[in-house]
Amino acid sequence: MEEDGDNYEISKEIMVVYAKANISNKIISKCSFLSPEISNFYNYKMIKSYLDHFWQVQTRALSCLNNILLTYPVQDLGDLSGLWKLVIDLSVQSFTANSDYHSYCSVKVANDLQNLTTSILYSILKKNSDIVIEPVQVSWLLERFQSEDELIRVNIVGTLGLLCKTSIGSIDLIVDSVTSLISKSLEDSSLWVITESLDIIFGVYDDLFNDMFMKYQFREKLPKIKIFLEKKMKEGLTEELLQDRVIEAIENIPQFLKYKKNQNK
Repeated sequence: MEEDGDNYEISKEIMVVYAKANISNKIISKCSFLSPEISNFYNYKMIKSYLDHFWQVQTRALSCLNNILLTYPVQDLGDLSGLWKLVIDLSVQSFTANSDYHSYCSVKVANDLQNLTTSILYSILKKNSDIVIEPVQVSWLLERFQSEDELIRVNIVGTLGLLCKTSIGSIDLIVDSVTSLISKSLEDSSLWVITESLDIIFGVYDDLFNDMFMKYQFREKLPKIKIFLEKKMKEGLTEELLQDRVIEAIENIPQFLKYKKNQNK
């Protein structure tokens, strides 16, 4: 897992070149999917070689786009609402790649594309929570939490959590569905998913949706999660970044619960 790029600073010279050269559009042009009709020709060696190169360029372009989103200030990122629509369409296609595109897109390539597109969706909402999200997109994201890939689950939990801060957060049914998923994600097999879920709880349910906070019994669940995380720390964690995340969560849980207790007096 990687940390986001919020702490990096971009020089003014680089920003000027970035804007004048229209770098974003050049990168985005490399992110589009191919027409499925091309699958009929995948057995031909020449076409297969071309497609392998295409997937390599596409994954690099998507990775570059995500790094830009994490690093550049929001005022220099342009139309994030338009980018959201583009990337969620790409993400939907990547999750059908193992069926509709399977004859010329390997499982590994599809998984890479799924990781990258869900990471970008999460990054977009980190930069701008004013994006208008369609309910059907929320439903699609909720279904993606079934993925076996922990990074995808991390991205989905984070994205859905931040969605509650957008205009769609005014729809009670959607907030209820998202909160239900976040509650379940606290029991995930991945510590990455659990710590991401805790971050969302700390950042979204501090001053919003107190009724959902009570309904899904976060006040009772969080102390148990703290004990579980402390046990994992005693057992030993090999990943330094994950260790830092767990320590931070252990420290934040009692502070957050104290804040909620004072809030509800």
